[in-house]
Amino acid sequence: MIIKKVLAIVFICYSSLAFAYQDEDLDGVDDSIDQCLNTPFNELVDVNGCTLDAKKSSWIVRFGSDISFEDIQNRVSSFNIAIDYNYANFLFSISNYSYYENYQNYISDTNSLYLNGGYMIRENNLDTFFNIGSKLILKSDENSQNDYFASLELNYSKDKKSDIFVYGSYTISGKSDTNNYLSLSIGSGYLFSEKFYSSISYDYSSSYYVDTNPYSSISIFSSYQFNKRYFTTLNYAYALDQLSLTHTISLRFGIYYD
Repeated sequence: MIIKKVLAIVFICYSSLAFAYQDEDLDGVDDSIDQCLNTPFNELVDVNGCTLDAKKSSWIVRFGSDISFEDIQNRVSSFNIAIDYNYANFLFSISNYSYYENYQNYISDTNSLYLNGGYMIRENNLDTFFNIGSKLILKSDENSQNDYFASLELNYSKDKKSDIFVYGSYTISGKSDTNNYLSLSIGSGYLFSEKFYSSISYDYSSSYYVDTNPYSSISIFSSYQFNKRYFTTLNYAYALDQLSLTHTISLRFGIYYD
């Protein structure tokens, strides 16, 4: 959802001439020629400032890496590539997650495929996104089984620059010796410019493994829109629990297609 907010912002400039540029709904179209004032903050518009055809489809390709570490010798890294397809208020995604662990002389190599689909409801200043999916194990050093999950995300934006979000998901583990687990996140973000967005959140997840303490962290997320097609995101998480690796850095690059 955060990526969509950045993708929805088009070029906005401020006139230094005799008259002032005004764009109350931040859609990139001057109010003097905007035929649809007060369009939602996260919707793309045409040259007249009106929301594009609701059935218009779009694609997003994202790829990048996650690295968790205490030091150079003890780290966990992964590579991820994802393809998102959006049609009206529906969003479908397929992603590959390659995981490599080298921690305290223990080496593990896992490859998983994620399939999920969801639906977004937009009402005034509140976006509600429902999502269900599954994790399919393609390769693992352990006796892993497929997982299934469902999530709900709420995003509230009153002034079209700042937002408050709450995310929750529940995963049913396919392994008999592991737990089903709940993940929660709550945070707030701000759109500093038409290209740059940043947020901070508190993240919590009950443990996947039996008799293990839950995970918690503070995360700082940022996204930057190079132009209408290319963007990047960077996330840093600092673990608050004693078991997890302290630092996690996630970097993604993305391409948007109409």
